[in-house]
Amino acid sequence: VLIEAIADGQFAGVILTNTHKVNQPEPGGLSGHPLLSRSNQFLEWAHEVHQGSLEMIAVGGVFSGIDVFEKLARGASAVQIYSSFVYRGPFVVHALLAELWQEMQSKGIDSVEDCIGYHYKE
Repeated sequence: VLIEAIADGQFAGVILTNTHKVNQPEPGGLSGHPLLSRSNQFLEWAHEVHQGSLEMIAVGGVFSGIDVFEKLARGASAVQIYSSFVYRGPFVVHALLAELWQEMQSKGIDSVEDCIGYHYKE
């Protein structure tokens, strides 16, 4: 319902998903790489609801170029990182781009634009 309302309200896009509420072992939020799978599920769900009519910025669990590809493939047009910067250091963007390029080449993709929504084209 929220994604539908955002699309109907003519918002430019959404940012999905930074943390996930957990109660075990302590109440709080799950973030970082353990969030990747759940975050990708939310991207798929949101894309199913808005059918590509909203721009999505993907957040959550991005640690490698393959993770970046998976976010783009699920319809994100941009990807935000944080944990990978903390754990992989200040040159992580260069590394992520190199890893993304390798993943694209393995799939025969020549541009980042062609990655967006790739999951739904398979």
